[in-house]
Amino acid sequence: MGWGQNPAAEVPEYNHFDNVHMATAGANNPDDIIVSIATDSQGYIYTLSFGNGVDKRNPDGSLLQAEFIPANQFQTPLDIVINSKDEIFIADYFESGSCLDNGKIKVFDSNGIFKKNIALSYFRPLGLALDYDDNIYIAEYYDGSTCENGEESRIRVFDGDGIYLRQTESVEIPYRLAVDSSKNIYVSQAGVDDNSQVLIFDANLNPQGNLPNIKSPGSIVVDKFDFIHVIDYEGYVDFKEFLNYENANIVSLALGVLSGMGEFNIKIFSSQGVLENQLFTEVRFPVDLIFNSDACDSKLFINNSDFNIIFPFENSTIEFDLEIYTRIPSFDDEAPIALCIPDGKEFTLQNGKVTLTVADINDGSTDNCGIDSMELSNYEFTITGPHTVSLIVTDEAGNSAICATTIDIVGETSPEPVVTCPVDSELPSLVLDANCEYSLPDVEELITTSNFNDVNFEITSESRVNNTLFLSVDILEGQQFVDNCELEFDLIDSTPPEITCPEDIIKEIPSDQSTIVVNYNEPLVYDSCGGELDLSLLDGPPSGSTLGEGEYTVKYEVTDEAGLRATCEFKINLTQKEPSDFEITCSNHELILDSNGKAILDPEILYSGQETNLNFEASQTEFDCSDLGVNQIVLTATDPDTGQTATCNAEIFIIGEIEPEAICVPSGTEFTMTNGELNLTPEDIDAGSTAVCELKMELSQSSFTTPGDKTITLTIFDESGSSDSCTTTISVIKDENPTNSSPVAKDDPYNIDQDDILNIALPGILNNDIDPDGDTLTAILEDDVQNGNLTFNTDGSFTYTPNQGFTGQDTFTYIANDGTDDSNVATVTIEVKNTSTDFSCIQTPITLELDQSGAASLQLDDLYTGDASGLNLVASQLDFTCDDLGENTIELSWTGGSSGSCEITVMVEDNIKPIAEVSFINVTLDANGLAEITPEDLDAGSYDNCGTLNFDLSKSRFTCEDTGQNTVALALTDASGNSTTVNTIVFVNANPGTCTEPARDNDYLFLYPNPTDGLVKIFTPDDVTVEQVFVFDKRGRFIMSEEFDKSDLEYGFRLDGVQNAVYTLRILTNEGEIIRRLIIRN
Repeated sequence: MGWGQNPAAEVPEYNHFDNVHMATAGANNPDDIIVSIATDSQGYIYTLSFGNGVDKRNPDGSLLQAEFIPANQFQTPLDIVINSKDEIFIADYFESGSCLDNGKIKVFDSNGIFKKNIALSYFRPLGLALDYDDNIYIAEYYDGSTCENGEESRIRVFDGDGIYLRQTESVEIPYRLAVDSSKNIYVSQAGVDDNSQVLIFDANLNPQGNLPNIKSPGSIVVDKFDFIHVIDYEGYVDFKEFLNYENANIVSLALGVLSGMGEFNIKIFSSQGVLENQLFTEVRFPVDLIFNSDACDSKLFINNSDFNIIFPFENSTIEFDLEIYTRIPSFDDEAPIALCIPDGKEFTLQNGKVTLTVADINDGSTDNCGIDSMELSNYEFTITGPHTVSLIVTDEAGNSAICATTIDIVGETSPEPVVTCPVDSELPSLVLDANCEYSLPDVEELITTSNFNDVNFEITSESRVNNTLFLSVDILEGQQFVDNCELEFDLIDSTPPEITCPEDIIKEIPSDQSTIVVNYNEPLVYDSCGGELDLSLLDGPPSGSTLGEGEYTVKYEVTDEAGLRATCEFKINLTQKEPSDFEITCSNHELILDSNGKAILDPEILYSGQETNLNFEASQTEFDCSDLGVNQIVLTATDPDTGQTATCNAEIFIIGEIEPEAICVPSGTEFTMTNGELNLTPEDIDAGSTAVCELKMELSQSSFTTPGDKTITLTIFDESGSSDSCTTTISVIKDENPTNSSPVAKDDPYNIDQDDILNIALPGILNNDIDPDGDTLTAILEDDVQNGNLTFNTDGSFTYTPNQGFTGQDTFTYIANDGTDDSNVATVTIEVKNTSTDFSCIQTPITLELDQSGAASLQLDDLYTGDASGLNLVASQLDFTCDDLGENTIELSWTGGSSGSCEITVMVEDNIKPIAEVSFINVTLDANGLAEITPEDLDAGSYDNCGTLNFDLSKSRFTCEDTGQNTVALALTDASGNSTTVNTIVFVNANPGTCTEPARDNDYLFLYPNPTDGLVKIFTPDDVTVEQVFVFDKRGRFIMSEEFDKSDLEYGFRLDGVQNAVYTLRILTNEGEIIRRLIIRN
């Protein structure tokens, strides 16, 4: 029988025990990805990967046998479990062509030898679980793409021999599950519309609700004590994307993992569904978890992974480690066996009492996992006679057991007290403290006594002679003297003496001397026990030495009478004084650009001093239009006699005094309108305007919609801000031959039953036709119908009567006219449906769409209508691929009750969009501030069911304006015109000095420098003012804000204390909100 705390009811804690690296997988090679783990009854660990089969590992995680079950045994394995017989069950799926055995559970014996397949179906088995009776539970999902129409999900239960028991469909895309000791089932499902959760079912598969506080569940395991452990990805990752790794958006999955790293955890629930604990320690991106079966050394194993993202993405890796945790308490629920000595053992009172130990009562108590503690109910006894004593035995898991025995306490005799004094050699030395004082020893511990009832010790004398302590101690029975001990202790000085050196000496040797005499005081010394101290110079020059330039270390040592030593040191630093430096002053100057936009600076004109024998250099001597305005120049002067230099700063103001000249085209120049409108550019009016620096031009008016003479002004500006204008009168001439836009006619489909009449009222076939100029349209018949009678009206209405008994497709064509031009030829298709039950071939073309694999198939009953009973049908072709795109003619023949054949048209179409796979990339601007990319730089393995793809980029050229994060769209188009567009990120970097302050341009707002180490300036157009800036990190978290006054002439702030990354700036201006990206690179 057990007592004390029940380990099965105690909420488990986990201590991280060890870590074992298992595999490294490439981001684009899923073979090494470990998707599931399991343990057998001997504690061995089995790991299942996507493409390398099953590895077997020792209980400590080390590899025992690679490919214990070879990879060629599986197609797409997703989960592994092991029953009590150590039989191995693995969920596998392969579309072999026969729907009924696509999904299967493969069974292997304990040696990894294949035995059989069970649970065959067209469903994909995603997750497995076992109960304590070895019944197997399977989470299954079918996406509706092959054998049946529509998505399906279910949980099925089989016995240990693979015989079906029961199932439920009350799930949505289940992928992991677990079963407790009462056969309650816990199911992780992806759901639809973000409905991921953990569902609960009872043993009869009746829904019982769901576990709370879970955002995006992964694998589940229920331990021996029915605590439920669930991986929660906290909304960052959908686990079904990981299981479907080969077809997943890998970049999106990796970003989800990186964003959630540190928040992923293992949630621990009681069997009542109450969240009791969470495990975060060493949890990165957990994929699966399992327990061993060792009750004494209970371990939790987590298949833990870590994404190592490298650009380009295909170079990234995924690391898989086995994290091992010790469960507290363990799964040991077996109580110890408590064994007490037989009744009647005697114990004699000594000094009036008996003190028992556990060894006195224990008679060989044991426990399956080892005993943690043993305690007695009573230890001390002072009354003679029988007494009951209980022994409580507790193991490491907290299980307890108890036994009892009866002992007999008997009386004692009273012998004479005995005192044994220690000899001097047995006495310990006493160590003196820092004040050279000692502490009295505990003489009770040093003097041995026996047969005393009330022993007392009294120190009657204490004396210290040099380094020896003498004590005299009386030993008493109560207050009665019994004996005396004389004790002699050695006193040990353990505190070294103290020594204090003088401060470091720093001196200058006069410029006209090469040495000086250095004097210093000797160090101060002290010892707490007094006595003689010996001071000696260990290293360095003694006081009064003559020394030259350099650094000298002086080291002293002091020794006390006990031989203890202490040292100190100081430095002497002597430097040679240099002759005094000279200084210069600068003056500011203006330079005027010549007719070629150039100016040369003579450095000497900047010097404003009186010295005449100096040489001068300037940090810049050549200037052009890019230097207009103030330029900061450093002037360096060198004394050729001494080689000494001095600098000063000056401002050079560059002026462009040659004014620009605006020259217009002569008055009367004619311009002709097009379609009633004339749009001019400044270049149309410019007739050779000139300027020294770069020229910009503007027109007073650029658009005209009426003919006649128009006065127009051309204004030109150069980079210095100078401007000029000219005015001319142009003649705007009306276009006498305006163009007409042709109408566009579109095809129209209609349906009627056999022998019915089709009446279409106006606007009829003209309803979906378009004229760009808005002209009224009329319909003109081109080709009449072939299998009936058509009454056609120019307003678009018509009546169609099919020939008696006709079924199939009839057509006519027409054009639309706007009074001037005809449209294209449009086709009207009329489908006459067969309402007869007689067998007949399909007369209209069959449209067949290719699937994701580029294949499509027809069934025989797609090729005819009516009753085909008694006929043997054969088609010349039923399967189609990308090679059959377009129109195909097949033959259907039959024998039996009658015989014959017919030809049927099959239109094969590819309407599936290409699959886009892209990477994030980094580009660096070249020395000219430019960078270009190609679609191949972004493509990470995009593909189409029918092969060849054409690529197009929304942006391929980048400049300084694009530094930071840029969203670029990659468009993919296949041979059938299907198109997919996906956005990705291009990070544009610039080396220091590549992107300086931008030229002023009223169309843009810039950040500079970008990248920056923290200082940020904002360049704005002349009419834009910045009111406030908000800074956010890449996850949208607010970092800081900065406000500006309307009177501010420039806008700048510092972004300090943040990591190297891309940050988003939300800039509020007088013209609205502007978003910019900023790169921080410290």
